[in-house]
Amino acid sequence: MTASPPIAIIGAGIAGLSAAQSLQSAGYAVQLFDKSRGSGGRMSSKRSDAGSLDLGAQYFTARDRRFVEAVQQWQARGWVSEWTPSL
Repeated sequence: MTASPPIAIIGAGIAGLSAAQSLQSAGYAVQLFDKSRGSGGRMSSKRSDAGSLDLGAQYFTARDRRFVEAVQQWQARGWVSEWTPSL
């Protein structure tokens, strides 16, 4: 029996990353594709001479228990951190 090809996910934003994590946890091989160099989609930041720029959503709120658990895992891995704006 041969292994099936990976499932392709287009977009490495929060939805694509969540789908990839769920599929991988279920035992599927996953390949992510994104037009940008990094992940994050509308949550990503860009660097410029002026510093780091948030071009999309600056933050998100986690209310659903499952999403809270996922965000806690992301925090433990250093992928996200609590937003502390200085206005």
